[in-house]
Amino acid sequence: MSDAMESPKTSSPGHDGLALVNRRHYDRVYYFSQLLALFIFILVLIWLIEHLGGIGFSSPAQTFNFHPLFMVLGFIIIYSNSMLIYRSFRMELKHKLKLFHTIMNGSVMFISFFGSIAAVYFHQKASITHFYSLHSWLGISTWLMFVTQFCSGFVAFLFPGASFSLRKMMMPYHRYFGIATFALASATCLTGINEKAIFAFKNPSYSSMAWNGILTNMIGLLLCLYGGTIIYLVTKPEYQRRPLPEEMTGPNRRSSISYSATH
Repeated sequence: MSDAMESPKTSSPGHDGLALVNRRHYDRVYYFSQLLALFIFILVLIWLIEHLGGIGFSSPAQTFNFHPLFMVLGFIIIYSNSMLIYRSFRMELKHKLKLFHTIMNGSVMFISFFGSIAAVYFHQKASITHFYSLHSWLGISTWLMFVTQFCSGFVAFLFPGASFSLRKMMMPYHRYFGIATFALASATCLTGINEKAIFAFKNPSYSSMAWNGILTNMIGLLLCLYGGTIIYLVTKPEYQRRPLPEEMTGPNRRSSISYSATH
């Protein structure tokens, strides 16, 4: 398959080495994933507002509902797009993409922190034991992996920046644990949504196959589809970003080469 492509910024083919047919395939799947993400977010809002009492600060139960909303927004939607940013915006310079990648992951940390506080607050007010369920253990594991991944990536690849050889050695692990963290976050969301439905839906109950339960299962299935689509996009070798011509000269050349094999 040819490595040439037509750049959206220039008319010359092969601007970043990606075949045009691969770029078209990537764009189709990418836009499909973004529609999925929007649909999932809307369904989660409907689920929370129509079947779980809404979102707000009028009661601990309403405050808790920030937890699933923020976790889906942060760890599923924003985090997945931070992984894809190198492939989705391949015509931007590498140093800009690294900065946006870091900012997006920082926002994930910020949003999910407040989502976690909402859950702890609700458990405290309702006298529910903290961190006893599989869902909470998966959540803690996701947090630990994410924070470790964020801090190591920030120090090694952004500031102050490790040596070229160390960055080259770390990149496959950074990429693997980024995907593993996303997969774990998806599993955590699935167990959390299912757990909430079992405990919260009483009349009608979750087991009665009423609309509230059907909506819960639909969200879960769409999360699985979305997760699979994102992992496909971020792991397919034909979609990886190649260094731009302006990145192959000057002081940034070695940095661009070290990234090109994995993004």
